[in-house]
Amino acid sequence: MTTIHTNIEDFLKSTNFSREELEIMTSNFGLLSPVNDKIDRSHFRDLLTDQFGMDDSLLMDRGNEYTVAIKVFRAFDSDLDNYIGFDEFIKGMSIFLKGRLEERMKFCFRVYDLNSDRYISKEEMFQMLQNCLIKSNEEDEDGVKDLVDIVMKRMDEDRDGRISEADYVGTVTKENLLLEAFGQCLPTPKMVEKYLADPENEQQPPMTGRTSNPILAY
Repeated sequence: MTTIHTNIEDFLKSTNFSREELEIMTSNFGLLSPVNDKIDRSHFRDLLTDQFGMDDSLLMDRGNEYTVAIKVFRAFDSDLDNYIGFDEFIKGMSIFLKGRLEERMKFCFRVYDLNSDRYISKEEMFQMLQNCLIKSNEEDEDGVKDLVDIVMKRMDEDRDGRISEADYVGTVTKENLLLEAFGQCLPTPKMVEKYLADPENEQQPPMTGRTSNPILAY
């Protein structure tokens, strides 16, 4: 079993987990079969698919394109070594599973900023919405383009043709349902409860992700 590499008291101060939850997360880390105490992209992909219902089709690297799930991995991989160590796992999961709104907004923006230039462009919006809407047959390509225009008008508060973190945070603070406007990158409360309640995660059926996009309600 993996041991807690940092004093548990430090994690209690720096994360949103209780002592009992830290013990569960330590067990869950070990179940991901880390090599040299680090999780590779393949095992992390399996975690997102099996436990948190992220569509497997969004987890594949498409040449030079970045997908939401790859960006979730990179949001955890703080030292950029292409692996997730124990400390990265605990700190990342603290936000992923139990983050405060401010933490979740920062996390989601980092995920949605596909090319890491600190902005969400119309092209990035189109890629993300196309992935999550066309696959579910909710919109065709022209419909996605129209939706991008609607979202840009709604979220681009400084009207510079792109969404900054300040734009995103300002909009989501007023309308929390837009937190995951560009696709699922956080688990539902039910998924969180299940993952933290069952440290062995034995024979759990795959969880189903969100079936609709909150933008469509506007």
